[in-house]
Amino acid sequence: MDISEIRQKIDANREKLASFRGSL
Repeated sequence: MDISEIRQKIDANREKLASFRGSL
């Protein structure tokens, strides 16, 4: 895996967490 791919996945997970927390 490329570092860029890992970073993209981490960013996507952060966005999901942020939206999830915002919906609470």
